[in-house]
Amino acid sequence: MHKVYTKYTSVIMILTLGIFLLNCSGSKEVGKNKSKEIVESPSGGIKMPMVNLRISKLYAWLNLMPGKSKKSFNITGKLTILPSPVYNLQRLKLKYIKISQNGVFLYLIKPTIRQVRSDDKRSLKKILFSTIKGVEIIPFQKINENVTVEFIFDNKGKLLNYVVPDIKVEKTY
Repeated sequence: MHKVYTKYTSVIMILTLGIFLLNCSGSKEVGKNKSKEIVESPSGGIKMPMVNLRISKLYAWLNLMPGKSKKSFNITGKLTILPSPVYNLQRLKLKYIKISQNGVFLYLIKPTIRQVRSDDKRSLKKILFSTIKGVEIIPFQKINENVTVEFIFDNKGKLLNYVVPDIKVEKTY
């Protein structure tokens, strides 16, 4: 009897932990432009120090599949952050991804960080990120035009960025 009770207790604890982690790990849409706001630059006119990084992979796509699910914008990628005297590599965190198109702000996304791996020997940090469910497409996004992606990092309250212009947006039907 005691073994059966312990077995069920273990299963319930594992399921509870799994549900908790699943609910806490989703990407979130932090902001969306509803008024077609024009900004001077991808960072909204705010000058931030740049992060020294290499982009291994960067994919942006629109989910235009028919059905009940909403049409969504998605982005995923892999970044390698290199050291700099401007920031502490270990404390640097990817906070937001800002998407704009032709100077018009579209989305501010808090990405899901899939993996962070630090390599102290080579002084670099690798980040794998994505939007799990994507963010709902806004009506004035031009689906056949490229976007500008701005990565916004936090280093103990100090914001830094890296801007990638002219990213092709694939479409899935």
